[in-house]
Amino acid sequence: MPIDQHYTLTGDSINGYVASPDMRYAFMTAHNTYNPKTGQKITMNFKSMVTALQFDIQPNIINIEKDNIKKMEVISVSLLSNKGISGDFRYDIKEGTEGYTNTHATRMTSIHFDEAPVTLTSEGGSLNVTFFILPEEFADAEDYLRLQIIFKLGSTQMSRIATINAKSIKGGKK
Repeated sequence: MPIDQHYTLTGDSINGYVASPDMRYAFMTAHNTYNPKTGQKITMNFKSMVTALQFDIQPNIINIEKDNIKKMEVISVSLLSNKGISGDFRYDIKEGTEGYTNTHATRMTSIHFDEAPVTLTSEGGSLNVTFFILPEEFADAEDYLRLQIIFKLGSTQMSRIATINAKSIKGGKK
């Protein structure tokens, strides 16, 4: 799972933007056995190997009309966690989620808007982003998942962090 998530950006500052994830990372798996003596068809029940998290970022997260500034330019959106949410992993298809091993995980993943600016205005619009993360459980009280938005207001770069109720996230790991 890449640390820097790839995306396709569509939309505009009036109707809103959508940063669609790279679907090559929407890993799924299925496992079944086939007995050639019976000739029966094989049913494949696919399970997601990753967790998809979608966020809708509204320009009212801050008072963008302060100092007569009517727009904010989003530079990046990141997920931060105390769990490994991106990086390398192994998955034993036969064993399913119990065979998942986080081999080299990182505690953050990001989308950077370097190529196309994302400008949100006080007139409306939003930014919808989806992240794919490694299957994790967020069951312990100390587990966290935070959304960080880095943006510019005029010439000033700022950051906002929101804590997400991670216990409500049902990861692929059981």
